[in-house]
Amino acid sequence: MRCRSCPPRGLGCAHRSERRPRLPPIGLDPIGTVARPDSKSPGLSLPSYVDPFHRTPVFRITAADDMQGAAFVRHDYSRRQAFNADNSRYIAKSSNGYWLLYDGATFLVLRRGGHGGSLRGPAGDAEAIWHPSDPRKLWYTGNSGSLVWYEKDVEADHDAVMVDFRGRLPWPKATAVWTKGEGVPSADGRYWGLMATSYDESAKKVSVHGLLCYDRQEDRIVGSLDAARFGHAMPDHVSMSPSGRWVVPSWAYNKQLGTRAFTPDFASSIQLHTQSEHSDLAIGPDGQDMYVVADYDSGRIRAVQLSNGSSFDLMPLYPVRGSGYAAHISGGPTGGRAGWSSAPMPTRPGTASSSPIRCCSRCTGA
Repeated sequence: MRCRSCPPRGLGCAHRSERRPRLPPIGLDPIGTVARPDSKSPGLSLPSYVDPFHRTPVFRITAADDMQGAAFVRHDYSRRQAFNADNSRYIAKSSNGYWLLYDGATFLVLRRGGHGGSLRGPAGDAEAIWHPSDPRKLWYTGNSGSLVWYEKDVEADHDAVMVDFRGRLPWPKATAVWTKGEGVPSADGRYWGLMATSYDESAKKVSVHGLLCYDRQEDRIVGSLDAARFGHAMPDHVSMSPSGRWVVPSWAYNKQLGTRAFTPDFASSIQLHTQSEHSDLAIGPDGQDMYVVADYDSGRIRAVQLSNGSSFDLMPLYPVRGSGYAAHISGGPTGGRAGWSSAPMPTRPGTASSSPIRCCSRCTGA
C-alpha cells in the first residue's frame, strides 16, 4: 500500500535534554472498516479506498496475478525502500521468488527480460536496494548472499558488477557477503555494513565468519571484525546507519550481544538494546543516527541515539491490559526524512499481527 497524503511529521526534538517527545496514546474508539480491495488501483487518480479514520487515500499497487504462478506479490521488507529515487518506479517480490518492476504512476508492471517479465538476475532474497539518487540504478546480490554485488540499469535491464569480494576477504571460506536480508547502506549509498557467511550443506547450517564495513565510493574494506570476537554467534542481520558512521549488527536471543553500534573500523561499540526486535535506523531532527525499536519487554516503541545510547519512549505498544500487538518499523531507508519514522499500528485490541502502515505520528515537545 502507498500512503500519499501522510505528512512528514517528526519525532520532535527528543534528543535535547530540555524537551521530551510526547505521542498521543493509542485511541480505543472504534474505527470504521472498509472492504478489502479485490484488485489494484488503476493509478494515482483513484485510490483503492480512503482510510475512514484519517481520510488518507490508500492505493493497492500489486496483485498476485502480476506474476504467473504467484500466491502474492508484495514489498520486500519495512527496512527497505520500494520506490526509486524519483518515485517513478518501484519493485516488488513475488511468492515464487521473482522481482517485478512497476510504473510509479500507473502501477502497471514494466515487463523485463526475466521469467514472466520479471527483472533479469535478482531472485529470492537478493537484497534489492535502490540507488539513493539515480532512479535507474538498483543494487542486488545472489539469493541469500553471494560474493558479488551487481548494479542494474532497470530501464535497460542491464547489469554491471558493483563489487566483487572474491579474494579480498580475511576469511577464505566465506561464500557470501550480505546483510542477511534486512540491511541497507548509508543514506548516500557509500558505506555498507555486511557479514561474511558460508553454508554447510551437510549440516544444513549457515555460519558467520565476520563483519565488515565496505566503502563503495573508494572500493575498499574500511574495517572488519572476526566472528571469534563475538563467539561465532550468528547475527540476525546487519545494517549501516544513515550517516555511515555506525555498523549495526543485531543478535537474537543473545542479551550479551543484543543490538550494537560499531564504528566502521570496529574499534569500539555501544549496546543499543539487549534483544533483536522489529526496528530500523532513522535520521534524527538534527541529523543524528537513531535506532527506533519495538521493545516488547517494556511494551514501548523507543528511540535510541547511536552516538551515546541515550533513549526515550515514543509511544506504548499495548494500550489495553492483556493485548498483544506487533509492529514493524520503517526509518525511511536510504533517504528517510530527518526526524520521523513510521510504524504499522493495530486496528483493534487483542490482535496478534501488525496492520499496514496507516500514518506517521507526531510527537510534541513538553
